[in-house]
Amino acid sequence: MLLVPLATLAIHLPKNKALDFSQTSVTKTGKLHKDITLAYFPNMLISKSIPMETETGAELKTYETPTCGMDRRLPSDSMANGPKWVCDPHRIAEQKQCLVYSVGSNGKAEFEKAVKEEIRQHCEIHTFDPVDYNRRNGYFKDALQGYSEFHHWGFGTEEQAKKDPNTTKTLTQTMEELGHVGRSIDIFKIDCEWCEWVVWPEFLSVDMRQILVETHNAPMPNARDMFFGLHDAGYVIFSKEANYENGAGGVEYALLKLSTGFFIDETSYYKAKGLPGVDN
Repeated sequence: MLLVPLATLAIHLPKNKALDFSQTSVTKTGKLHKDITLAYFPNMLISKSIPMETETGAELKTYETPTCGMDRRLPSDSMANGPKWVCDPHRIAEQKQCLVYSVGSNGKAEFEKAVKEEIRQHCEIHTFDPVDYNRRNGYFKDALQGYSEFHHWGFGTEEQAKKDPNTTKTLTQTMEELGHVGRSIDIFKIDCEWCEWVVWPEFLSVDMRQILVETHNAPMPNARDMFFGLHDAGYVIFSKEANYENGAGGVEYALLKLSTGFFIDETSYYKAKGLPGVDN
């Protein structure tokens, strides 16, 4: 099991400057945040799994302390499985444009509805799922009407998209088809039942401001590669919580992208020496 401690974020980032930490790096508070993050490095990598049924395993996988200054759980009034932590949604509301991708639907519209009602109506939301109907929620397109545009495909690698082009596309293909190339994705929510471990490299080619991902177990080396790779691209974890509906095998992570200058002395996993699980 890969254990990733929460990164401490910078102070509130300037409007439309989610990738720029330079304006706070010289301040006393900014330097303190950077020092704390340096102290966290390297993240813990435990090679042997800690059983979830043990007290230690449960504590490590469920420990959650969001460190974003004004994070918000959407929808705010729900305690069920499905709500996601979003960092500074009020800043997203101030933007002229807002683009949200929601990968994995199961016919539920709670998150999309919350984005419209609790962030701003002008947010453009697109929901993706290779399944478009179930007996409980009916046709997903109908359930999402008024909140999101539904697309009947899921995300996969180039090889997977070639094998099943009708219900699988890459992120690049999706953005090209929807005319979103060059645009920032303010919130990228993904719950795709294991696809996260193979599609994440494509995230790095797009300006994703926040990634809200539910991971499923922690297959190695996939889990190590994903978390190390996102970290080295500037993503910091500001929230994590276990999903007990599936025996706590799923964990919800919320990540925010900062400038890589936030990390002191280039504390990148693949530049580090002597870290367990890292090939130098």
